[in-house]
Amino acid sequence: MSNGRRNGQLEALPGGSPLDAEGLFRMVLDTISTRVFWKDMHSVYAGCNQFFAQDAGLLSPAEAVGKTDFDLCCRADAERFIRDDREVIESGRAKLNYEETQTAGNGRAVWLRTSKIPWRDANGTVVGVLGVYEDITSQKAALLDLERKQAELAAIYEHAPVVMVLVDSRHQVVRANRAAAAFAGRSADALIGAKVAEALGCYSDAGRSCPCGSCGEGDACALERAIDDTLRQVAHPRFSVRPFLIRNGEPRLATLLASPARVLVGGEPMVLLCLEDLTERQRAEERLREQAALLDIAHDAICVLDLEGRVLYWNHAAEKLYGWPVEEALGHNASRLLFEEVPAEYIQALEAVLKYGEWNGELRQVNRDGKPAIVHCRATLVRDAVGKPKSMLFVSTDVTEKKSLEARFLRVQRLETIGALASGIAHDLNNVLAPVSMTVDVLRLRPRDEQEQMLLQILATSAQRGAGIVRQLLTFSRGVEAAHVRLRPKVLIKEIAKIIQETFPKSIQLRVDVRDDMWELSGDPTQMHQVLLNLCVNARDAMPEGGVLTLSARNARLDKVSAGDPVEIHNGPHVALEVSDTGSGMTSEVLDKIFTPFFTTKPVGQGTGLGLSTVRDIARNHGGFVQVKSQPAKGTCFSVYFPAPEGQTSETRAADASPIPLGRGELILVADDEQSILKLAKHILETHGYRVLAACDGREALAIFSRHRSAIRAVVLDLMMPNLDGPTAIRALRSHDPHLPILAVSGSEVKDGAQGIDLNEVAFLPKPFTVQNLLEAIDGALRHAPLNAVRFPAK
Repeated sequence: MSNGRRNGQLEALPGGSPLDAEGLFRMVLDTISTRVFWKDMHSVYAGCNQFFAQDAGLLSPAEAVGKTDFDLCCRADAERFIRDDREVIESGRAKLNYEETQTAGNGRAVWLRTSKIPWRDANGTVVGVLGVYEDITSQKAALLDLERKQAELAAIYEHAPVVMVLVDSRHQVVRANRAAAAFAGRSADALIGAKVAEALGCYSDAGRSCPCGSCGEGDACALERAIDDTLRQVAHPRFSVRPFLIRNGEPRLATLLASPARVLVGGEPMVLLCLEDLTERQRAEERLREQAALLDIAHDAICVLDLEGRVLYWNHAAEKLYGWPVEEALGHNASRLLFEEVPAEYIQALEAVLKYGEWNGELRQVNRDGKPAIVHCRATLVRDAVGKPKSMLFVSTDVTEKKSLEARFLRVQRLETIGALASGIAHDLNNVLAPVSMTVDVLRLRPRDEQEQMLLQILATSAQRGAGIVRQLLTFSRGVEAAHVRLRPKVLIKEIAKIIQETFPKSIQLRVDVRDDMWELSGDPTQMHQVLLNLCVNARDAMPEGGVLTLSARNARLDKVSAGDPVEIHNGPHVALEVSDTGSGMTSEVLDKIFTPFFTTKPVGQGTGLGLSTVRDIARNHGGFVQVKSQPAKGTCFSVYFPAPEGQTSETRAADASPIPLGRGELILVADDEQSILKLAKHILETHGYRVLAACDGREALAIFSRHRSAIRAVVLDLMMPNLDGPTAIRALRSHDPHLPILAVSGSEVKDGAQGIDLNEVAFLPKPFTVQNLLEAIDGALRHAPLNAVRFPAK
């Protein structure tokens, strides 16, 4: 060090000594923040300044003298430092401003900017290395942070979902991101240097209007105007939504935004243009509008509720079904719109949707006017993008009419079932009533006192009434066509009046008004009773607090079609049966529906809605019609018109009594499985001039017929017998004698017992029958002109 100090001795200051100059040098070295050090040829430290000593953990620069880098830092750093020393010493060239790291005593990496030069003596010989370094850790960290931020900004710019283009004052693209390249349909490098209007598809040429939509012929492009205004600092950012035409010619809708101020890039002012492609968004919105339109034309009521049950969406079908306009429905709780009282089923439905994500079932709701509606609902839980419950979608189908039709269908099925049962019941009852009717007639042939005759009349009337009930049951359960006979209106009304007096509440006062000169009418007595009873029951129900019920009849000669009834009414004499009351009456809306099957204003379980439709159907089947007059709170009057036979004067005209026909010894074969009927029929026929052979079933009848074939003049045969039924026996008899007179009898409907008969015709006599009915039928069969015969077409 003495040689180095002597060769590098400083010149003395004016008025000073060399020692003072060296002290000044040392003062300068210890004052500057740059670390200074010098080493000999063997990289042994010959000296350093104070800041270097502090970095090395020494108290003074003197402690560094004689030490190497291995004494002051870690081995890896020492080896690297010494390599750099050897490079400078051996090459004789300086190594300037290079960056390196050093591990500090606490293990932290420190960044250094180092320079080393050869240390030469007075002769220029390299005797060591002189070096300086400065700690640039903080600057390096700031630079790295800046680079990181620049990289982040560059990545944001490059991957931004909007088109970003940097444009210079010549309207040329300086930089474009990936979105711009995708929008333009070419690479980002291909856009550099291109005119921005052409690059983004907004351009004009040859007098053609600029496709941006804002540029007229001869005008500068709107994009270029926005750029120029921004560069001149004369305008705020330009924002507009307009169509752009990209290179493939497809029109696109975009939002354009110019930067609010100039951007200096390399000292040159530029403008940053941002453009958002709204085409897909517009298409999505169009699809949503189309879907909304489809929802509005859907027949199902569609509504969206929030998780609290408030209406968020309400389509046209919901408006139509529930009567609430969308403006009044939105924001309101659906439970208040759709229910008078919120049912437990609706609460359970909401809970199921929230818990399981869906629900399916029926709900009974009401519309705005309180009219009930039955709907089949399909509810689904709607979730947002992250799966969180957002709303509930309800799709409701109005099944009110469907449910009504199902109920009607079930009623019809029940009626059909009742009809099937009624046929069997009617057969048994008629077999019971037949011997009663015939026994009464037999007993009347003998002399009786007045008391006995009265008892027989009661018995006969009861039997006839029972037979009428059976016919009524068959008529309304299976549609049996009943025979029409002449009926006296006064007798009909008196019979109904008696039933009313015995069964209706005493609070209802009955009045009867029937003239003595009433015409007769032609019809089925059971159905006539049904008409009057149906109307009287309705009148009773219309007067729950009591009132006046009037039954009347009058003659009417019509000369025009009844107004309001679609059935053509023939001119001529008619009998009008009328039932009027002083009850609650009906509104015009109810009057329009009273003849509709299953329509009723009575509470559930108290009416079928078939009464008045049955009255109208019976009237029409008889060639008549129904008129009704009613006013609310003033009562109702039903008038049922039936045609009256021509040439009548009054119902007081007595009918000619026809004599009972007698036999002349003809042999009659009678077959019936009911012993009481068989014995009575045999007795009656033998009493009235016939000879009789009796059989208890079809097989015995055929056996008897085969033995007495030539003598038997006619056969009376029950259609429903064991072993061999009536139709089979009839076919067998006809095969032996095609012209044999046969009288078929049955306690049920003709069609139930006569299926499969392949004869041209047979006479039919329904049970129960009187003695006169039986004798007249047999006499008619023998004469080949049976009375009240039912003809069966041959197959």
